[in-house]
Amino acid sequence: MSFLTEEAAVRNLMALGLAMPVSGKLLAGAIVDPTSVIGASVQSTDNVLNSVSLDDEFLSRIGRGLFIVAWGTMAANGNTKDIKLKLGTTAIVTITDSTANAKDFVILAVLVSDGADSQRGTAIVLIDGALVAASSVNMSAATVDANATQTITTTGDNNSAAASAATGKGLVVIPFSGVTS
Repeated sequence: MSFLTEEAAVRNLMALGLAMPVSGKLLAGAIVDPTSVIGASVQSTDNVLNSVSLDDEFLSRIGRGLFIVAWGTMAANGNTKDIKLKLGTTAIVTITDSTANAKDFVILAVLVSDGADSQRGTAIVLIDGALVAASSVNMSAATVDANATQTITTTGDNNSAAASAATGKGLVVIPFSGVTS
């Protein structure tokens, strides 16, 4: 049995789009925040549930992108709640005015750089295993500085009372380098 050298393994990962050099470093695999965080009990404030940082310049090339999975549990109250997935300070996915009570949520999103400081994508949102209607989910294009360090963050906001909106249970961000035609 023979094993690949580290250099050969890196070349193979780069060929598959699973690793790429960014700012002189190799970026490969997932960036993970596996912590369970209960959102603060502050009304009408985006309380951070989970967050990860991206390397400088990662989204600076057209075709580079992120596959994002965020999950958690809505707070055990009937108040209206917003859950957001953000790139920097821009909400790219928002679950709007959900009254889900102690139900699990999952956000699956893909975000791709499509120009200088411009990103776009799509998302699927599930609450309690059911697909959330498109009218309750807003997907926005982002226009963040692709040359700066950025964060991917999930936040919760209770719109009705000074109570928690959700508990973030995890966030996984998988970078990829796509091929543009």
